[in-house]
Amino acid sequence: MKPGRNDPCPCGSGKKYKQCCGRDGAPHAAPVNLPQLLQSAIAAHQSGQLLQAEALYRQVLQIDANNFNALHLLGLIATDSGRLDAAVDLIGRAIAAKPNAAPAHHNLGIALKELGRVQDAADSFQRAAKLQPDFIEAQMHLGGVLVELGRLEEAAASFRRAVAIAPDLAGAYNNLGIVCRTLGRVDEAIAYLQRAVALQPDYAEAFNNLGNALDAVGRSQDAIACYRRALEIEPGYARAHSNLLFTLNYDESCSGEALFAEHRNWARQHAAGLAAAASHDNTPDPTRRLRIGYVSADFKYHTVGCFFEPVLAAHDQTQYEICCYASVAQPDQVTARLQAKASVWRNIAALDDAALANLIREDGIDILVDLSGHTGGNRLPAFARKPAPIQVGWLGYFNTTGLDAMDYAIWDAASLPPEAERWFTEKIVRLPDSRFCYLPPAYAPPVAPLPALKRGGAITFGSFNNIAKVSPAVVSLWSKVLHAVPRSRLLLKWKSLGDDSVRQRYLQLFAAHGIDADRLELRGETPHQQMLAEYGDVDIALDPFPYSGGLTSCEALWMGVPVVTLAGPRPVSRQTLGYLTLVNLAELAATTTEQYVRLAADLARDIDRLADLRSGLRDTMAASPLCDGPRFARNLEQRYRAMWEEWCSKTNPAADETRTQ
Repeated sequence: MKPGRNDPCPCGSGKKYKQCCGRDGAPHAAPVNLPQLLQSAIAAHQSGQLLQAEALYRQVLQIDANNFNALHLLGLIATDSGRLDAAVDLIGRAIAAKPNAAPAHHNLGIALKELGRVQDAADSFQRAAKLQPDFIEAQMHLGGVLVELGRLEEAAASFRRAVAIAPDLAGAYNNLGIVCRTLGRVDEAIAYLQRAVALQPDYAEAFNNLGNALDAVGRSQDAIACYRRALEIEPGYARAHSNLLFTLNYDESCSGEALFAEHRNWARQHAAGLAAAASHDNTPDPTRRLRIGYVSADFKYHTVGCFFEPVLAAHDQTQYEICCYASVAQPDQVTARLQAKASVWRNIAALDDAALANLIREDGIDILVDLSGHTGGNRLPAFARKPAPIQVGWLGYFNTTGLDAMDYAIWDAASLPPEAERWFTEKIVRLPDSRFCYLPPAYAPPVAPLPALKRGGAITFGSFNNIAKVSPAVVSLWSKVLHAVPRSRLLLKWKSLGDDSVRQRYLQLFAAHGIDADRLELRGETPHQQMLAEYGDVDIALDPFPYSGGLTSCEALWMGVPVVTLAGPRPVSRQTLGYLTLVNLAELAATTTEQYVRLAADLARDIDRLADLRSGLRDTMAASPLCDGPRFARNLEQRYRAMWEEWCSKTNPAADETRTQ
């Protein structure tokens, strides 16, 4: 029977018959089988025929504008094709049609995260997990975005729920281990990561993360084994390979030659296949204003950020345009201060290395400076592409990069003796004072009185260095110092010492050398201002080896605490020597372990000298080149200009000949 003009059209469009198939007396079309149409769209989608699937989904929506499946699945196609705004709109409409569909909330979260709307993504993942408590993907994604938001305890809880849902899911244990390590619960982190690699023995990322956790508690040899295992599984894993290089610097048994060979191996493995720029379009004018680019993941409260800030503030920006390429996931107050001081600031965290290299080339950078080396978050594969005519390593690393594409490395005479130059692929350029410039924090408390005066002359040695530097060999040497100075004690402070298992390990290491627990005080992490104040409990700082203190030694000296160091042949063991030289205390640098013990013991016996040093060190340091930002910047700029003039002379010899006549 023919429907009336105002009756619903039998085709299912939702329109009146007169406005649809009965328009202008047209014959009634055959009814559309909506479920069959939707099934055809899904089949095309599953077989990868996305254009056909999208067309069919849209036909469904012409008939049923609020069809949940069509909206949701069309949203997934939009997500996969990068049309994220459309995806959010479509999946949002699907949720409006079916509010309790957990998968739709989860997929909306994925699109929102890709758009950078991390908090909104977290809300969507949370809703999905609440609607479907056993939704493992939602729990995993929720944990990931909570990490991005810095809500680590909540992230850990989400990953714990994931582990409860899927006890055999190695990825959940891996992620939980990462968060626990960041929270300072390193013992837990190690246990979870060990579980991850037991469940999945070919899990390269988990082996890398386990190496990081083991390194954080001073188990450097175990960490090295994990990094090597990660590379056996995945030879192209550049980040794990960089972690291996970094940790080998802690190994006193690894020679400079062996370390150099390892760095060259990194370059062969990860940089040889990257196409370096054959030429650059930079104008070879030796006197023009130069564009200097600094690349770092540590433009924040970090050793690099702290040493870089006074130099950035003092750069002559009439002669040098300063471009900072910041790969910082969680900016802080230091990030904000650095950004305000730069001529140009680029957020590059979302760029891969090829895109970063292209951006640097487009920006016309003349001299590109790497502040990371093989530390976390480095962008060495971008440098391997040679996006700038001159490339320089400085500040953030204490060894060669191993790259042929890196032209220069900036050092100083104390840190890098001439005989160590053979361990670098870069040409060494030395600054006259130090390769570091220290800016004391404004909130640093006043220097406290010598604590030995309150303890009846009993000396407290101390080290606030990364506990990873405190190897069994260092424990052995420091035990000899304690034996040489009766009634003395040792205060160690580092964040992982807040973990009971880490404390117990170090108590046992010292006990093996006859040092009772009552002569040791092991402290965990505190806010930076409080940490500086705790130097008021230390008479003499002991420097670890072969990886000597960086920022830590500067802070000890600023707080009036002299540092006894062991200066070895490798540059990493000579950082504190450089500082001591500038504050007229080079005599506190030993060259043998026996001399180290003797220097520490002699200084401990001279209470009057310790008190004098305590009262005068800050003024001496403040007046030294170590704290003179403008002086440092001028010296650095002179080196940059010399590099540039040399490049210009090679690029345009005729222009150089005219200039020098």
